[in-house]
Amino acid sequence: MNIKRLLTAGVLLMAMSAVVPAMAQQKTADNVEATVAADDIEVDTNAIAQEETLTHFERNNPQVYDFDAVPFCYVDSYRLMIAIDSIDNAVFFIYRNDDRTFDTISYEVDVFKGRHQLNEILRPKSVGFYDDHVLVLASSKKDSSFMAVLDLDGQEVNRVSFGYKSNAFRIVDDELVVVGTTQQGYNVTFLSLADGVLGMNNNDPEMCNGYSYRVKKQADRIKDEDPVGYKLTIVAVSVVFTALVCIALILGAFSKALMSRNKRRAQKAANKAALKSAAGNEPAVANAVATGNVSGEVFAAISAAIYLYDEEMHDEEDTVITIQKVERAWTPWNAKYYNMNHYFQNRKK
Repeated sequence: MNIKRLLTAGVLLMAMSAVVPAMAQQKTADNVEATVAADDIEVDTNAIAQEETLTHFERNNPQVYDFDAVPFCYVDSYRLMIAIDSIDNAVFFIYRNDDRTFDTISYEVDVFKGRHQLNEILRPKSVGFYDDHVLVLASSKKDSSFMAVLDLDGQEVNRVSFGYKSNAFRIVDDELVVVGTTQQGYNVTFLSLADGVLGMNNNDPEMCNGYSYRVKKQADRIKDEDPVGYKLTIVAVSVVFTALVCIALILGAFSKALMSRNKRRAQKAANKAALKSAAGNEPAVANAVATGNVSGEVFAAISAAIYLYDEEMHDEEDTVITIQKVERAWTPWNAKYYNMNHYFQNRKK
């Protein structure tokens, strides 16, 4: 029995010795996983906090490039300043020497002397420097522009033309991006710089791509919203009828006011004439008119008096047309001789 107990105790001890380290190892693994999860939670919390600090513009537009026309730029390695001269319609290369003197090279963009089509003259808009070459963007007021590539001596080595008015350019991820406008909308052109600025070509689809946006006119928008034209017809008819009703109301009110005014004036003139005619011979009539107790006979007498009064205001005159001849003395001012052409006078001689 003692041997069995000893064997059982030994087996139990061996099992416990094997289980306890496993439990400890499992506990350690659980602690590590909990720590890693806590770190992940902390990292996620920091990321969320950093995400919340960003503005709406920064979250939705991580890379935004502004396009501004550059009137001049400076290359420190060559001590070169590139400047646009809008008066001479040219681009100047200004090199600074060690003795503080300057060497100047000019590149004329377009000849404008003696030309009358001012809208077609190409003028420099923006300059830049890339791969030891100077980039000059020139554009006219119409739909025409070009990108000129110049070497350091001011000689043109490449040119790319565009069929729209260019405003600015920028180099983004080995691509030259040119933006501009047309009469219909906006244009963007992407020129690949895989072969450098000397290999730029807008005729090759693999080297050049872009897109155009056409702004819809008001007529196109109305057509999209009302293809058949019911809304436009209803609005036009409503406006016309409303204007006619307003005009009719205004004319009616004006005519009523004018008639009322004329009626008051006529009544006032009739009262004055009746009082004047009845003042001398018929005091009773004058009294009746003043008090307002007027009969039909009185109105007849007043009308007759007004008619006679109006007839006496006009005088009878005979219309006589008289023609008189007026003789004027001769003066150099009214002489026809001085108005004649001297060519005919010389021929007579």
